[in-house]
Amino acid sequence: MINKDLESYVTLFQGAVPQDICRKTCEELDKVDWQQHTFYNVNTDSYHSTEKELSVFFENVETKPQLMQLTHNLLTQYMKDLNFSWYNGWAGFTDIRFNRYAEETNMKLHCDHIQSMFDGKIKGIPTLSIVGNLNSNYEGAEFVMWDQTISLGEGDLMIFPSNFMYPHYVKDCIKGTRYSFVSWVY
Repeated sequence: MINKDLESYVTLFQGAVPQDICRKTCEELDKVDWQQHTFYNVNTDSYHSTEKELSVFFENVETKPQLMQLTHNLLTQYMKDLNFSWYNGWAGFTDIRFNRYAEETNMKLHCDHIQSMFDGKIKGIPTLSIVGNLNSNYEGAEFVMWDQTISLGEGDLMIFPSNFMYPHYVKDCIKGTRYSFVSWVY
């Protein structure tokens, strides 16, 4: 049965990523070279950013295989919980991208209808978004969807649809650094 309540399709798996993996990942991320995040504008075929935009890291860290496996397991659980006979799942999910919200950075309001990830090797459209939070020793940088703050603690992982019905943003980081990872299901 389809639930017509949009919030029913936002699932938060609390404490899904073990603390030791979170801490080890954050220690590694403290030492990497970050680049500024950009948004792709399909209408102008260009990338843009704001000066307060978060930083991203696309490369590997030692814990990435464990994070990918945990993500796979939770996606499988999410799909099982949906229990839609007419929806047979997903073809795959993108490699994890790491996000860093240093003090005074954020992510502006958007939806995850990302087209730039499909470069010919991967074909499809993003159907689900994944956000995993790796630490909690920061202030601010709250995740907001539909003007509601969703509290993400250390090790929490959230899955939600990647379409215009699920706009979201991250508020300014006030103190410390928030580390998270993201992926998209297609």
